[in-house]
Amino acid sequence: MLKILDIENIAVIEKAQIEFNNGLNVLTGETGAGKSIIVDSINAILGERTSRELVRHGAQYAFVSALFEQISPEAEQKLKELGYEPETDGTLLLTRKISDSGKSVCRINGSPATVSVLRELGAQLVNIHGQHDSQLLLNPDYHYNFIDMLSDKADLLDDYKNSFHNLIAVRRKLKAVTLDEDDKDRTLELLNYQINELESAEIKPGEREKLLRKKALYENREALLKALNVTLSEINGDYETSGISSVVASAEKEFEAAVAAIQDYLAAQNSKYSTPDLYCSLNFGFPIAYYSRISNGFGSYGTNNWRKSAHGGSDLVAPCGTEIYAAADGIVTVSHRWGGGKTGNDSYGNYVMILHGTADDGKTYATLYGHMNTSPLVSEGQAVTKGQLIGYVGTTGNSTGYHLHLELRINNVRSDPTRYIPLP
Repeated sequence: MLKILDIENIAVIEKAQIEFNNGLNVLTGETGAGKSIIVDSINAILGERTSRELVRHGAQYAFVSALFEQISPEAEQKLKELGYEPETDGTLLLTRKISDSGKSVCRINGSPATVSVLRELGAQLVNIHGQHDSQLLLNPDYHYNFIDMLSDKADLLDDYKNSFHNLIAVRRKLKAVTLDEDDKDRTLELLNYQINELESAEIKPGEREKLLRKKALYENREALLKALNVTLSEINGDYETSGISSVVASAEKEFEAAVAAIQDYLAAQNSKYSTPDLYCSLNFGFPIAYYSRISNGFGSYGTNNWRKSAHGGSDLVAPCGTEIYAAADGIVTVSHRWGGGKTGNDSYGNYVMILHGTADDGKTYATLYGHMNTSPLVSEGQAVTKGQLIGYVGTTGNSTGYHLHLELRINNVRSDPTRYIPLP
């Protein structure tokens, strides 16, 4: 039986719910109260044809749902035939949503369904009678059921149905295996033609794969041609850009010119000094702008009690703030900021060490500049050139007066810098 009917946006009804009880339920009201709208809603949920005019004005959709309880065995059987499983409590929920465009979305127990399936199931649930007619009596599909209802021979009816279904199945099988002569001739002609085509083609193993590769090549010929044209343009260039070939040729010329310049430089350096064992090709220059005197030469001992060995460099006395320059090109390996100590590397104060590399004589040269007034002007890892300003004369570290402590290290052994660095 129909238990609950929900209506939403149907005609003039915005939202309503009707709950039916066992026995006779009567809906009364004056003309225009909406009694026929309820009947139209029941027809809609039973799968009858509807139109978008049924949707309430201004709404995007209309919605109807019907909850049935204690459905009949016939309705339950029809539900199974249509591919839906009945609920264990014997309830059945039908819903239908009608959009303002006229499209419907139907569901049976939450599963999607078509309007025709809803109509077929609805015929087993509700029988609507008008004033002068019966909906079921006018449906020809159910007339034979009325005749069968007059007979009490249910077993005979079941035997008839089974025999009829078997007859239909045998007829289908017979039709499937039976062909007339014309069909046989046409089929035989087609088969003979196909056999001749295959034999004349002389197909060989692997030929299909080969043809598929050719087919793929032909289908991609435009893309391949485009890629080749782009590659040729990159190699040869065009009127706007230079191609790879011209770039390579230009780079080759520049490389040859650089090699020639290096060779000229080495030749000039080799011939620059008459005593290459001293001056080699590093082209040393004096590290400060001027000086007043060299207070003590390389290898001499000082009078201060902290000096326990021969002096490892030369002290070039100059006023505070005198500019200190790099004696030759090189890389800064140490840029030390004085921490106020008197021992170890801190005894140099603010100092810089520059590695000049291996000279023509095969020896490695480095210079050290100590007791700078301020922090060095260059940092570790920085490339410097001959004559570049690297700091100023001062008294930081273990120093008793303004001077530059200059060391020259050959193969990491201290040497007399004044023999290698020409005095100004």
